Amino acid sequence: MKQIFKYRNVKPPMIKLLGFFDIIASIILFAPAFNMHFPDNLALFFAVYLIIKGLIFIKSWVSIVDITAAITLLLSMNIDLPRAMAVIISLLLLQKGIFSTLSH
Repeated sequence: MKQIFKYRNVKPPMIKLLGFFDIIASIILFAPAFNMHFPDNLALFFAVYLIIKGLIFIKSWVSIVDITAAITLLLSMNIDLPRAMAVIISLLLLQKGIFSTLSH
């Protein structure tokens, strides 16, 4: 993972910030599975963030998690998704965010 960020010339503080945003996005994705909701504008912001970040780092397989989470987040704004699906994807995003935040 370290090599990917070096390749893209992303500095360690930026990695931590992106990881923190991933953690927030995972919480927003996780919440509707347990009947908690955030404003749609906030969910839309983090969905767009995840899509942009996923496209920037598209050469990394981890960007698939970002894009999948973004699509799931957008869908969860309009329809009730299966709880297991939202939980699994949000846990993957949470794990990615924690690892990015704790790295370096």
